[in-house]
Amino acid sequence: MQKLNPSKLAILGLGLTVIGLIGVVPPLFNSNEAVLAAPNPTVAVTAPVEQKAPEAPKAINGHPVRIVAPTVNVDMPIVDGFYDTSTREWTLYADKAQFAAMTTEPNDKSGQTFIYGHATQRVFGKLLNMKAGEQVYVYTSNGYKFVYQLKETQVVSPTNTGILNYNGSPRLLLQTCVGTFSENRKFFILDFVTVEKV
Repeated sequence: MQKLNPSKLAILGLGLTVIGLIGVVPPLFNSNEAVLAAPNPTVAVTAPVEQKAPEAPKAINGHPVRIVAPTVNVDMPIVDGFYDTSTREWTLYADKAQFAAMTTEPNDKSGQTFIYGHATQRVFGKLLNMKAGEQVYVYTSNGYKFVYQLKETQVVSPTNTGILNYNGSPRLLLQTCVGTFSENRKFFILDFVTVEKV
């Protein structure tokens, strides 16, 4: 057997090293292979931020205290009104409008606000001259002005109460009496337009 001199031995060692590297280096650059690396201390790991759904805006509402129909010169206070089941009558005042306290307060989301009054010139008699498209303002105890626009009117008998069963977008329902002996009821249906702080 031939002896290897130191220079041949060095060449052989170098050759084996190269052959060894040929088997190790390619997997390091192969994207299909998993490569473990030491964690990078400069990269901060944070927990994912939970996204919350935006909250729906709260309704603006208030207790009615004054009603104004500028085109027919109506401007008066509003007090709470109630229906007496024993007498089958609503509370009425000679100089004020009544808010049916069991109905929805003025608001910008939904429901019907029902306000009624005598068909006298001091109360709601002047409403009979209102025309479609005209506006009514309802002021509340917490400083809001609700604006409504007259959509339509209906005349019904006192026993026809279906109009009071309403669910939908916010609106104002005004009522007074009509007829020779005030035997019928006239309803004014007004759509909500806007609300503003006053």
